[in-house]
Amino acid sequence: MNILIMSRSEIIRFAMQKRTESCAVISIRDVGSAAPVIKRDGNGIDTVLSLSFDDAEEGNNCITERDAKKIVSFVKSLAKSYEYLIIHCEFGQSRSAGIAAAVSVMLTGDDSWIFEDSRYCINSTCYTKTLKAIGADAPVWRKVHRHPKIGPFYYYKNKIISPKNYQRRVNPITFYIELVEGFVIPGEHRDMWDKHMLIKHPELKAEYDDDHKALPRGRVDFTVKRNSLNFFITLDKCITGQERKIKQIYQLSGYNVEFHYGAMNYHCKHCRVYQDARILLCPHT
Repeated sequence: MNILIMSRSEIIRFAMQKRTESCAVISIRDVGSAAPVIKRDGNGIDTVLSLSFDDAEEGNNCITERDAKKIVSFVKSLAKSYEYLIIHCEFGQSRSAGIAAAVSVMLTGDDSWIFEDSRYCINSTCYTKTLKAIGADAPVWRKVHRHPKIGPFYYYKNKIISPKNYQRRVNPITFYIELVEGFVIPGEHRDMWDKHMLIKHPELKAEYDDDHKALPRGRVDFTVKRNSLNFFITLDKCITGQERKIKQIYQLSGYNVEFHYGAMNYHCKHCRVYQDARILLCPHT
């Protein structure tokens, strides 16, 4: 049985065409929206499972375990004679792709053809809940225990300062960067300095001559190696001793993390003066 992923408009057009191949459809629509009209006259479609949940990964309107169990029961009920299983959502990119990937694991043991296709931005909750209903397991690197984060931070008064609206989540399944609610498009540290640090700590402007690079700082980034998330943290050398706290804030426990000290001009104003002796003489240490 071949799996096809479609959008709402594509399934409507598909249903208007004459064909003899037998087709089953899993139809997903947004909560509160009307179900698409899928004709079943001479087009091979003879059974449709209609479900309603939003393209969300958490909250009341995302896919439920009950929805996932309905999907699995529906697929199991299909006779082997069905040539196509069509899964559609609004745009054919996220919910339908996540469910199709899980169903593909169920039918063939392989979901790489979906994950490696850049057209899809897979809804990880659809994927993992459907897998759970199947009783299957995702490859190790696709298991979602937490969404690690990336973004800039400052170190002031013995604290790592990392406002939530300057953090971004990394989806461990798809490696896409997800924006958090209220996310600020960063001019990186300059933006954070102007819109957060100077507002919360106005004394900084005089103390550091309004130089956003003068205060100890750093940032968390990520790379993908061999289908695995790897994080690297560039930071001022005088922040040594805060590694555990940084990993906690950015939810990096269990991931490979590398720390790079003093690279890319990450030196506070005191470190610039003391240079090689900065770790001993910088007042921030």
